[in-house]
Order: sequence, then C-alpha cells, then structure tokens
Amino acid sequence: MRSSITVEATVDTARGQAMERSGVVVLPARMPHSLWTSAEPATLQVSGVGPFGLIDVNPADEPSRTGPARR
Repeated sequence: MRSSITVEATVDTARGQAMERSGVVVLPARMPHSLWTSAEPATLQVSGVGPFGLIDVNPADEPSRTGPARR
C-alpha cells in the first residue's frame, strides 16, 4: 500500500510525503491536510479524542456532494 499526505489546504501530489505501512501521522485540531492512496486498496484509521468532524476547505470537494460538478 502506498499512501501520501501533505499538510496544506490543496492536494499537491508532487509534494506529498509517502506513508509506510503502519505509519502514524499526528496533526493538531483544524490543521488543513490532504491524504490520498495509490491505485491499491488501502485501510486508513482515524483516531481522536473529543468531537470529530470534517471541514472541506473547498465545499465542492465534499465527497457526499452529487451532481455534474463531481463527475
């Protein structure tokens, strides 16, 4: 599995840092970041204490959004 992460508000695959199997990333609350995987299947675990939520920097990137803008 190959996963990569950037700590910035936009997905920049050229600047991503590879995460190895069983890799760990610790980020403070509200830290903008992007995470993606290669074409291989991957399992990612997110853990935290307290309330958890996702805030899209760009609302058009919201995965649950449907319609022509997402296709």
